[in-house]
Amino acid sequence: MYNVINLPSVDSTNNYAKGLLKTSRPAEFTVISTDYQTGGRGQGINRWYSENERSLTFSMIFYPGFLSPDRQYSLSQCVAAGICDFLNFYCVNARIKWPNDIIVADRKIAGILIENSIGKDLLTWSVAGIGLNVNQTMFPEDLSQAVSMRMHTGQGYKVNELLPQLIEAIICRYRILNEKPEIISRDFHSLLYRLNQQVVFSFSGYRLQGVIQGVDNSGRLLLKTAEGIVIPVIHGEGEWIPA
Repeated sequence: MYNVINLPSVDSTNNYAKGLLKTSRPAEFTVISTDYQTGGRGQGINRWYSENERSLTFSMIFYPGFLSPDRQYSLSQCVAAGICDFLNFYCVNARIKWPNDIIVADRKIAGILIENSIGKDLLTWSVAGIGLNVNQTMFPEDLSQAVSMRMHTGQGYKVNELLPQLIEAIICRYRILNEKPEIISRDFHSLLYRLNQQVVFSFSGYRLQGVIQGVDNSGRLLLKTAEGIVIPVIHGEGEWIPA
């Protein structure tokens, strides 16, 4: 079961969820959804663009006390796999681009922003912010590589009808993470964008070229260089260079 709090507009659903957590303990899987997010955020300084009532923009509250801090990236893997399950149901062949983007035909269709609270040796709560492009057909020039479900399939969707399905897909994956985390890791890697392919990163001021080997338990991307050295790339230190 889950509870949905729908807001006509809000600056950030993640901020709203964290505000709730400061003063109360909402039920796990509480969802903060909005028709229009005025200050959506991505990782770091990135922003999330959404048109009013044309995208799914929401945050989910989790209490993943079964996860130690060094395994917190597995929650991102879990959420990403759930989004891919949902999209693949609608014949949208999705992949997970490290660290937190969902890609369709080399274009971004969804993003994830997870914020955690750590107490002692476990995660006390997590807020997963999710933005999914549904019916948009136009994006700002600096987001020209974005794509939506409608652009990909040629069909329009009733956004509010999609939300329960996406929530259920994520909850299903979360329960698997709790019981059999190895399944989440396996499925995440089967969906990993450019796995076993050569990519180029800007890494600590240098260009780094290598073949993606996977992602380790700490969430570091593993690149194997031509010399056979496997280099772990930490998010925030290495950035993709477009092919």
